[in-house]
Amino acid sequence: MQSIKPDFRIKICGIVDQRDYQLAVQLGADAVGFNFYAGSPRYIAPEEVGAWSHPSQGKALRVGVFVDADPSWVAQVAKTAKLDRIQLHGSERPEDWVDWSGPPRMKAIGWRGDPDVACAESWVASGVSGLLVDAYAPVEKGGTGRIARWDLLVPRPRSFGSTPMILAGGLRPGNVAEAIEAVQPDAVDTASGVETAPGKKDPAKLAAFIQEAIAAFARLRSPVEGG
Repeated sequence: MQSIKPDFRIKICGIVDQRDYQLAVQLGADAVGFNFYAGSPRYIAPEEVGAWSHPSQGKALRVGVFVDADPSWVAQVAKTAKLDRIQLHGSERPEDWVDWSGPPRMKAIGWRGDPDVACAESWVASGVSGLLVDAYAPVEKGGTGRIARWDLLVPRPRSFGSTPMILAGGLRPGNVAEAIEAVQPDAVDTASGVETAPGKKDPAKLAAFIQEAIAAFARLRSPVEGG
């Protein structure tokens, strides 16, 4: 089943420095992620993000990452940090978000196949704007560097419906093109794959990742004819 057209292709997550934020946008990332989970080594205060200029306006989405947070608090953070999307990365339940009127939601799932089908179906039915497929990690909340199970995503799980699939989990320069070609996701997401330390982005890795992802997505859209 084909997904609906996503509103971004390349997301750089775990941004904690304004210079990294600006560089990611300049290099071609069309979504950037800020982690508002206090237990993360990539945590950043909403007020700090809100005080930054917004060079991504019209170019890239600002995404806030939350873990088991109260929706009312998430709504406050979304306004403070000037978010365009929110990403739920914990054990949230769709029924707790039925009255949500803030930015569109994405849901992260540590995809294991059959054990997570019901979860995916329930979030798809709730109207999320995307499913972010990460490596399964029962304790850590993303950013582990573990590679997701690509084999469980081919063919595309029927439970995802037409909801855009964002592939995360261990993506870095050197494997992002292979991942895009193998899984054919609607978008890709990385944090640790372009870092020298948690939250510290490496400019060379950042540029390489974005360039390789752009080229791989272009090849999917324009397959070689003949042969």
